[in-house]
Amino acid sequence: MFAEAMDGFVRHETIYQTEAGTVSHRNDAGTVASTGEASLEYTLATGETASVTTDDTTEIVSLSAESIELGNSGRTRERLVPETLALADLAAGTEVLVWAESQADGSFLAQRIVVRPAAELTTDDATVEDSTADDAASGITEVPASAAPADA
Repeated sequence: MFAEAMDGFVRHETIYQTEAGTVSHRNDAGTVASTGEASLEYTLATGETASVTTDDTTEIVSLSAESIELGNSGRTRERLVPETLALADLAAGTEVLVWAESQADGSFLAQRIVVRPAAELTTDDATVEDSTADDAASGITEVPASAAPADA
């Protein structure tokens, strides 16, 4: 649900002028490369490396899908449920969305970091055991190579 909406998104940057000067807001989609005590380094799909600092006001959340019933009709719908995380919980390879604002020293301070939900298993990712179990359930049997007709 959330992952489909963010497919293809890499970076959006808005720059605006305030009385204090120019401020830049960045929204990035990337893959965590590393975390520090108060910093996050990640790689964008373009290969560019980006980093942000964090502070006590930075929100870090993970979203998971949950099915809820809609009244007595028996119908259900999915909703995303946030879970608060610590920066140390972000492992290398985790897909994240980062909202950050530029600082006077040129760095970016993360306001919010959202862990993207894991994508559903695709048919390309299915294992041999999965397909064998599916075949067995549907009555398909595998013919041993020794029983196959020889090419003439």
